[in-house]
Amino acid sequence: LLIKNGEVCFQAACEYSFPNLDFQFGKPCLSLVLEESHELYAQLTNFAAFAVKSLGLKNGPSHVEIFVKESGELVFLEAACRTPGAIMVPIYQAQFDMNMIEMALDIECGLDIAEIVKNDSYCMGGIFPAKQGRVNKINKVNLQSEFELNLGCQVGDYYDGVDSVKNLSGSIVVKGKSYA
Repeated sequence: LLIKNGEVCFQAACEYSFPNLDFQFGKPCLSLVLEESHELYAQLTNFAAFAVKSLGLKNGPSHVEIFVKESGELVFLEAACRTPGAIMVPIYQAQFDMNMIEMALDIECGLDIAEIVKNDSYCMGGIFPAKQGRVNKINKVNLQSEFELNLGCQVGDYYDGVDSVKNLSGSIVVKGKSYA
């Protein structure tokens, strides 16, 4: 989210494919921007805004992580006074036609920000871990939606494994007209 003069001026809620820690165990960290009509959207955005305002942020970006228990209870994990990491800024750029880093800087410098308008697309994306071993084949990605795939590997590369999100083999941003 982005806060200016104590008020939320941009907010989105996303669902992760797996907890971030699972990236180190070889699972991709994918994130889907939820529709505002999604059953959890209002709960997550209200909870995140309350948490960040309670922590005292008046101007700037914040990235909040929340677990949703099977019972539906929301559990605060963390908040950082920064834009989200990994591939989230390009995902928001694709879905909302805005650069969150530039807007955060404008807010922190006391400048006006442009109006943020959701375009008619839905976006998701993520990063893929560089699992231990040698790359012997790169599979073709076949999606019905528009996508940008950035590979950081090629056939023959060897990886020792994953010890942080720095060890990635690629990233993807997917943009489609259908949320499904």
